[in-house]
Amino acid sequence: PDTLWWSLESGGFYCVLIMSKGRIFPLHKMTTPCSEVNGAVVSKRLRCFIQKERQYNFSEVVHLVDSRTVLGMLNKTSRWFSHHMGTRVGEVQAASIKKGMGRLTEWGWIPGTHNVADIITRGARPGDLGPGSVWQTGPTLLYLPRDQWPVEKEINDSSPVEAEEKKLVNVMSA
Repeated sequence: PDTLWWSLESGGFYCVLIMSKGRIFPLHKMTTPCSEVNGAVVSKRLRCFIQKERQYNFSEVVHLVDSRTVLGMLNKTSRWFSHHMGTRVGEVQAASIKKGMGRLTEWGWIPGTHNVADIITRGARPGDLGPGSVWQTGPTLLYLPRDQWPVEKEINDSSPVEAEEKKLVNVMSA
């Protein structure tokens, strides 16, 4: 879900759901990394739509994923992946890499316990998504100062090679 977050003059914070999109993927036809990267693409597309239609100037955009795999993939060259994955990783990178910085600055990893986006993929009932729900108000971390958010911006180089990348590397080395 895409949420607006801002600090209040009183010193607190406020956030509100402005748009969301959920997709259900077939369990046996798509790998988990592929499904997670598709989620990042949907997030990027929603962000682009909101920015195009906005009436505000956003001071910052932050995408939070609960998959270290996705964050690691987004920080790698998309040519190392299969065509399907490389296209999606490249799409996110093209829209997210800050000019002159050469890295993704608006994407970060959070623990899955803070990921509100998974609510709709885990069989939530309509009542679970109504006014006052965590779906509408956002995770508790959004009500903390930004420096207290449990967000990792970069995955260290000792992280394991991802399944999609490993498959391609094995083919290339054969």
